[in-house]
Amino acid sequence: MKVGVIQSRIVVGDFDGNSSRLVDGYTEAVAQGAEIVVAPEDAIAGYCEGDQRLYPSFLVRHDAAFDTLCRAVGDVPLVVGITEKNSGAGKPLRNSAVFIENGKVLHRQSKTNLATDTVFNDYRWYEPNAEPVAIFAFRGMTCAMLVCQDLWETYDAAHGEHYFRRNPVSELKGKGVDLILVPNASPYYFGKGRERYEMVRAAQATIGGAVLYANYAGGHDELVFDGRSFIMNAKGRVVGAAKAFAHDEVLVGELDGPAVDYPFEDGVTDLGEALIVGLRDYVEKSGVKSVILGLSGGIDSALCAALAVRALGPSRVIGIRMPSQYSSQGSLDDADMLAKNLRIRCDTVPIKDIYQSVASPLERTIGFGTPSYAGDVTEENVQARARGLIVMAYANKYGAMGIATGNKSEFSVGYATLYGDMCGGYALIKDVYKMDVYALSEWINKDGEIIPRNSIEKPPSAELRPDQKDTDSLPDYPVLDAILKGLVENFEGRDELVRQGFDPAVVEKVIAMTDRAEFKRRQAPPGPIVSSEGLAWLNRQYPITTKFRP
Repeated sequence: MKVGVIQSRIVVGDFDGNSSRLVDGYTEAVAQGAEIVVAPEDAIAGYCEGDQRLYPSFLVRHDAAFDTLCRAVGDVPLVVGITEKNSGAGKPLRNSAVFIENGKVLHRQSKTNLATDTVFNDYRWYEPNAEPVAIFAFRGMTCAMLVCQDLWETYDAAHGEHYFRRNPVSELKGKGVDLILVPNASPYYFGKGRERYEMVRAAQATIGGAVLYANYAGGHDELVFDGRSFIMNAKGRVVGAAKAFAHDEVLVGELDGPAVDYPFEDGVTDLGEALIVGLRDYVEKSGVKSVILGLSGGIDSALCAALAVRALGPSRVIGIRMPSQYSSQGSLDDADMLAKNLRIRCDTVPIKDIYQSVASPLERTIGFGTPSYAGDVTEENVQARARGLIVMAYANKYGAMGIATGNKSEFSVGYATLYGDMCGGYALIKDVYKMDVYALSEWINKDGEIIPRNSIEKPPSAELRPDQKDTDSLPDYPVLDAILKGLVENFEGRDELVRQGFDPAVVEKVIAMTDRAEFKRRQAPPGPIVSSEGLAWLNRQYPITTKFRP
């Protein structure tokens, strides 16, 4: 049997556009000989649409677009995920898969295990399925539909992410299911592709049938969907696989066809592509013309500029050098070289006059700039906020969006200035540790120097006071990142980290800094989530005020 999978581009709220793209994908799959086609979860509305689901007009427009899709489906069935009204007791909606043939819905299956991990909160809107998973016949084959999370039994059991009372995969064991039809909305994080493949392989082995796995590709707010839709036959062999991050791909394959390679992650390449796709889709879907960012000559801003150019092209990226009295000529030269390598506009706006206009009145009131301020961060923060002011002025003038260039290591411990270098509409690398910034910079340079070597090799510094180095305030980044991964992603506290060999004083300092910085992170711009446990509120739901220290 020839089967098809549609890997859709996710565009939330574009009911008619999503329906039209699904019709195009379905038509193409049928033209290639597919006898059944599967599309992603909630594909008319575009997952995740949040509380928009609760407006009456949302469902009206959704259903009208869904009707249009149904009319386009002929005798080759289409399985697609939709949001539909719950006619019974409980939450107002259901997250369902439907089997459409000749314009009519013949079978439907509501999602049983609603996702609640990290970025998902499905129980807020959806009533879970309480009935046995439906089994039905199609052209001599026994079929079942499982919506996304319902297939993730082995992963949930291994990681303790959920404690669902039901396991639809196990419930289908021994039922003779030949074809498992799976609409998905499965976002990216580093390593997700391999986890997803192994999970599907385990589910396929348990149930025994072939799997048609359809996923989104593209960015939506802080989520990035990596696609990697695929077809796995009843022998556990992948016979069709869509490219990672590719929009609107149509995949058709023979269930008894030759094996193909599944697109596992290619190390840092995947991370870079996720950031590029996340920024590109955020800008395009928001109607933003261009992006603005400060170019300090350091590695973080250099990486952000390089990724922005890959996402949008050089004509839509503007860099600004904003030297202070502490800026080195080497850093100014590095920023200028980067701009030339990227072929982007680079303006120079010194902050000295802005700084002095703030310093003069504050000297009279709080002693700003006097010897009593030695070692104080007030003067440093005024410089950072002067730069934020300039970035936002450019953004207003050009109808553009500022990019905040802080990384995950800095955002974790609060080594970023609120209303300063945190200004902007998008924090591109807020979920990227400093050591991964270095790896990504080398990836950018793999075919020739784009980011100047000096930006990569010199000791990191904010250059807000004489001879400043990041290590004046922070542990070395390899140590800091290792502690943060344990603290943020593995929920390891002081005792667990010390047992791993980290200095107790350093661990306690990092924990305290991370806790104190929560109020800053709540005010940070959105940015792409590329790890299993990011710092955004979607991921790490941590109180601002608490006496607890892990």
